[in-house]
Amino acid sequence: MSYFSLDNMEVLPHGQPSFNRTKGLIDAVSNNPDCQLLEILFSTKDGQVEKEALIVEVACDGFPPGNRLGIQYPERFALVVDKNDRELVDVLALRTDFPALPHMNSTPLGNPLSLCLYFGPKATVLRTWTPQKFLRQLQWWLTSTANENLHAADQPVEQLFFMTPYELILPWNFDEISNDPRMAYQVSRVVERSGGRLSLVLDALPKDGQQLGMDISIITVDTLPVVHGAVERLPSNLGELADQMASKRIDVLSPLRQSLLENITANGLASKGQALRVILLLRTPIVRAAGNFQERIEHKAFFFHADRREIGEAIGAYLFSGNKFYADVLGHVDESQNAGWRAKVVSAIEVLSFNSKSRLRIQSGVSSEGPKGVLVGVGSLGSAMLNIWTRCGWGEWSVIDNDHIKPHNLVRHTAFGAQVGELKVKVVSQLCEATTHGAAVVTPINADATSLTQEVVAALQKAQLVVDASASLDFPRAISKVDQVGRHISVFITPDGNAAVILAEDSERLIRLLSLEAQYYRAVINSGWGMNHLNGHLGTYWSGASCRDISMALPYSRVLVHAACLAEQVQQVSELEGSFIRIWQRNPQTGAVELHSVETQANRYIEHGVFRVFIDEGLEQKLWQMRSEKLPSETGGVLLGYHDLTEKVIVIVDACVAPEDSISTEASFQRGVVGVPERLMEVAQLTAGVVGYIGEWHSHPPGCPARLSNDDLAQLTELAMGMREDGLPAFSLIVSESEVCVYQGVVL
Repeated sequence: MSYFSLDNMEVLPHGQPSFNRTKGLIDAVSNNPDCQLLEILFSTKDGQVEKEALIVEVACDGFPPGNRLGIQYPERFALVVDKNDRELVDVLALRTDFPALPHMNSTPLGNPLSLCLYFGPKATVLRTWTPQKFLRQLQWWLTSTANENLHAADQPVEQLFFMTPYELILPWNFDEISNDPRMAYQVSRVVERSGGRLSLVLDALPKDGQQLGMDISIITVDTLPVVHGAVERLPSNLGELADQMASKRIDVLSPLRQSLLENITANGLASKGQALRVILLLRTPIVRAAGNFQERIEHKAFFFHADRREIGEAIGAYLFSGNKFYADVLGHVDESQNAGWRAKVVSAIEVLSFNSKSRLRIQSGVSSEGPKGVLVGVGSLGSAMLNIWTRCGWGEWSVIDNDHIKPHNLVRHTAFGAQVGELKVKVVSQLCEATTHGAAVVTPINADATSLTQEVVAALQKAQLVVDASASLDFPRAISKVDQVGRHISVFITPDGNAAVILAEDSERLIRLLSLEAQYYRAVINSGWGMNHLNGHLGTYWSGASCRDISMALPYSRVLVHAACLAEQVQQVSELEGSFIRIWQRNPQTGAVELHSVETQANRYIEHGVFRVFIDEGLEQKLWQMRSEKLPSETGGVLLGYHDLTEKVIVIVDACVAPEDSISTEASFQRGVVGVPERLMEVAQLTAGVVGYIGEWHSHPPGCPARLSNDDLAQLTELAMGMREDGLPAFSLIVSESEVCVYQGVVL
């Protein structure tokens, strides 16, 4: 039997180890009847003991003799203990013909194989590690391996090669563009880290474009499927790599030679000049058993330390003549005549790639590709939501905004200082592209969305979903009048940052944002949670200081909390057909969040001259209920809503109950005044000055239609004269048994 010797270690005199773990192992081996201690070794560095090793023989009764994998009874191991207690004890198989098996650690060729005993992280293993448990784990590894059940059926297949300290990071679409003759590959960035670790970022650029870095020839070899099993140790030269691949019926020399021939013109290559580097990239399907479907494609790269010209000459691809290299079309590799190619040094490189959008979705647990969408407003909230959607590969976005980055925006925006002065749409599109290395492309549209220019309208018409994060009332109201555009969802954060709101149209846009806004305000006015909901608004009028205006002292943390919630909710709501009003009220002291959902109602409008007056079925039901409660007498009260003179709309939000000093009979109603001014002030406060007085409402008794009587007409005329002082129209609403009618006052 032939065994490795540990040449860098010597026998410990008197058998007295220095490390407590070594002493514990000696004791455990002595008390384990299946283990025998043969020798104790040690090594030093700078006069200090660095490692100690126990040479032991370990027997196991749990596996059959003559097993297929060649595990013997007993096996000899070196248990190598490092002076650093945070390192695991290394188990080296000393038999020179010990089989290469799954679950081993990387060691150089020509050295003992190292067993990988544990599945968990090193730090976790060490928390419960004892010498006795360690020996049992070693015996379990041997038994499970010999019985061929160490690798669980549901465990991912083993990789082909061990890991290396070097990384090659490919473009996300490398497989698509790798055969494009118009593209050249360059290492655009090299990142060095501690311990000699390197990351090389590879970019694909047009061959006639600007050179960014080292010129690289990427030679891709698609191999036959390989059955997972023993993890290959890393080769140090082309000869070792060729031998390893040949054992798996994979030829690497022919594709290498062919690729080098394709990378040389009839004019040849000058013998001197820019270094021409070569990376051999193997793409190997890994299967669990012969004939099975491939479970993954493993990429492994090998960097040649020699120049492309040297490699080509060594393997018979190039001929050197007159200070130039030319294609050797008749050449071939003859190992008996030219073994120089075997010595060409290679370094193995881990192959990673930037995520494609599909990989982003897989890693984020997102099943839907998302819509072709438009995001209106990429300020604080919009930029944060777009960042989230980009990172999970959801949606294909155009963004509309006409603002630019100012210094104060950096408090609550994804932009960086170097982007101050740039258009917001340009900034977010660049950030999204940089985040995904070009996998996600955002189309910037520098425009005021409410202008509805040809470019804006074209984008909205192509969109399946439009998300409004504009932090204003302008766009939602304007777009509610426009047909043949995508479904709209409006999102915003309240002024103090303690609540977030989503108003979502149904998929057919039967209930639009204009009506959802009114229903939201009615909920704010009449719900307990609405009392402090809009705290912190800046003024009594919505223009320039609306409930959605968050240009005030507000930490970015509150924006991000709600941005995450809203981004996720938009993803979910967009998959549903109905309309939604949802409010998330957050306690900043505890972080607790309370959800309030408002049932949405269909709406209608009445044409009154240049105005459209909107009312929804929820308010109509409320009016009928208040009428019913007061029968047989009439009742009435103040009508609440808002005028939007830009959009030429009046939206009825709510109707107040009759004041206590009202005079009500079966044939008439005269509204009182007690509590009315206070209620109007309260409503303005609750809705950030948006909702206020727009007119009066009253009921008619049974059998009487909702038509203006002479008294009603006189009252409406008087009301119109009063409202004319503010330049506003006045309205009277009448509710009968079966209808609700709205009338506009006219001053003759």
